[in-house]
Amino acid sequence: MEVAGIHRLFARSKMLCNVKYAHYIGDGDAKVFLKLISDPPYEDVSITKIEDVNHFSKKMLHRLQKIAESLKKTNIDGKLGIRGSGRMTKKMMINFKHYYRLAIVRNKTNLDDMVRAVWAIWKHKSSLNSEPHHEWCSPSYCGYLQALEK
Repeated sequence: MEVAGIHRLFARSKMLCNVKYAHYIGDGDAKVFLKLISDPPYEDVSITKIEDVNHFSKKMLHRLQKIAESLKKTNIDGKLGIRGSGRMTKKMMINFKHYYRLAIVRNKTNLDDMVRAVWAIWKHKSSLNSEPHHEWCSPSYCGYLQALEK
């Protein structure tokens, strides 16, 4: 339904509004974009897809929730699951989602910096005093690096 509807919107935009769409903002569902590429609504315009950053951050949250749910009954370090105090809390999952989105938005023009920023989140959060992993952190948010500078 969505695929046919969006394709129809694109196809009749020239006739109804004298407009040709050159971009499609997608939410990760490849079916619509594949239809626009395989059956182009216009002969002279190549349509490009723009990904929705919010969709990526929602995916991160859902995957973390799924992992937490799947490990709910698994014994890890004498405790069941990965949730709880000192572990992965709901608030921490939501924060990961926000940090992930910020890493993408702040580095949208440089893929290497984006990858580094995303991994910096994980390294920072998994650090221990006995085993620090702050090599990719920024002193703007990392208390460990701020303490080293003093």
